[in-house]
Amino acid sequence: MIRLIALLKANKYPNCTSFCKMLHNADIYENINISCTPKTIYRDIKSLKEDFNAPIEFDASLNGYFLTDQSWNLLEADLGNYL
Repeated sequence: MIRLIALLKANKYPNCTSFCKMLHNADIYENINISCTPKTIYRDIKSLKEDFNAPIEFDASLNGYFLTDQSWNLLEADLGNYL
């Protein structure tokens, strides 16, 4: 999730498929086991939105997710739904 949040904060507009490809490449080239499926990424985005109140939206024209509030921070997230 940290890598996903970093891309969102950098306005890179990741989508589930592109982010999975990035994780797969990290698995190969950085030798870290973080490969997953687009379904997993979708669940992570859903969790960020529902459990951590992340202001994530999808931009169809850019085919990717973005933060509607760039000041949102996981460390300062409202954990009301999570606790």
